Amino acid sequence: REKSELEGGIDVRYAFSQMVSGNLTINPDFATVEADQEQINLTRFELSLREKRNFFLEGSEIYRQRISLFYSRRISDIYGGVKFYGKSGGYEFSGLSAQTKKDQLDGEDSANFTVFRLKKDVMKSSTIGFLAANKLIGGKNKGTAGIDTSLYFTDTFKFTGQFALSYGDYNNNNIAFFLRPSFDSATFHFHLRYTQLGRRFRDNANEVGFIRDDNRHELDSAVEKTFWLKKWGFERIKYRSNYNIYWGLDRNLRSWQINQELSLDLKNKFSLEIEHTQEFKGRDDEFFEKDFRNHETEFELGYNTREWQHAQISYGFGRNFDSDFQLVKGGLNYKITCGPAHQTFIG
Repeated sequence: REKSELEGGIDVRYAFSQMVSGNLTINPDFATVEADQEQINLTRFELSLREKRNFFLEGSEIYRQRISLFYSRRISDIYGGVKFYGKSGGYEFSGLSAQTKKDQLDGEDSANFTVFRLKKDVMKSSTIGFLAANKLIGGKNKGTAGIDTSLYFTDTFKFTGQFALSYGDYNNNNIAFFLRPSFDSATFHFHLRYTQLGRRFRDNANEVGFIRDDNRHELDSAVEKTFWLKKWGFERIKYRSNYNIYWGLDRNLRSWQINQELSLDLKNKFSLEIEHTQEFKGRDDEFFEKDFRNHETEFELGYNTREWQHAQISYGFGRNFDSDFQLVKGGLNYKITCGPAHQTFIG
């Protein structure tokens, strides 16, 4: 005679005040969560997967950072967890703690994940913040901590920055930071960003965060300009460019990439776009046996592309890691009834 098992769970939400609330979950049923859509990864870097579990999804915006110190998908199935969120006196704060079940696939023991986030409003619409995330497993702590800021000096000039460290198995080369001034107006954008990621920063940080790569000095800049014509059948012309280059901490060139894009919108809702990318990937003992020069050119014809319901078709060609390629893509967003809308993609 087989024994039957009765399983249940608890989800509680409590408002301590109008501005502070908390959540408790015990044995949540994550099996009902929508599965991840399959993705083809042609890069050497890990893919970032979207969080779909309500316990981690609600209020997760406060944890978003350029150098991602907390990534909730690192947390597997849990026995239970608690979290809180609130605002008071110009402060915004949030915290979360969850205990995972033992992973039956890789044999990893149960672990406790804890994260705390604090942000303070300064000046008009600027903020400074602090975040710490920790994984406690087998009596050892691994995690990240750091400060970040977003400062608006004028309506058009902004500065963002972040400084972080990771801890765990490696105690050296575990620092990361970035500095990014930018200028934005209705028709123009410019930014310049410098990022440094220590050689061992990712090894520690990815216990709780999401860091695609480390061991780099990186410079990134972009220029965008929009020209509104509204005559001769033309609506606008838009130019975009992005320039990125990074070296290893040993000063060896690892990669550079240049993107140039020119788009033309017509008054009849049709649009034309051309984009060209040049890329260099340097020899890397871990990934590449030699230097590579890649390039791609793409032409796109679209209709109503500035609205949700739109269509586009494109043709691209180039060379990628010593292989020539051609690519035809098409996409369509449409709504045929008063019910749900539909998306179609061909590529």
